[in-house]
Amino acid sequence: MKYIHYGHKAFSLNDFIDVSNEEYRNKPKGGLWASPIDSKYGWKQWCEDEQFRECNDENSFIFELKPEAKIYQINCKEDILKLQKIEYAMMRSNIYPDFEQIKESGIDAIQFNLSNDNEGTFDDSMYFALYGWDCDSLLVLNKHIIKTV
Repeated sequence: MKYIHYGHKAFSLNDFIDVSNEEYRNKPKGGLWASPIDSKYGWKQWCEDEQFRECNDENSFIFELKPEAKIYQINCKEDILKLQKIEYAMMRSNIYPDFEQIKESGIDAIQFNLSNDNEGTFDDSMYFALYGWDCDSLLVLNKHIIKTV
């Protein structure tokens, strides 16, 4: 699968900032954010809908993940709730994922497939379960699994 990141023309290992938890937030500092190139509702679409910023292809890059990458897929609210129960992805509380622990457990990336919730129709149960992840997203936790195209 191919992903697109807007805001930089190329990926640089040296510029990658390791993830760190932020208090009272569902998103960490650092990592690399992207959307699947063929996503039904990715970052570019969200920015257009919200008039947030312009996503230019000239200021973006496309990449894949290496075949050995371990990706935690979130396709429904139940996948979010499993983060509370599975041993390798503890939650800092009942609300906020522990992104540092998730990375340490061997998970390389988290893919949030909002478009898949409720069989492709928008269902706010998944949206509010991981509030702030507003579109189909990939959060890369491990910079070494990125393969530029």
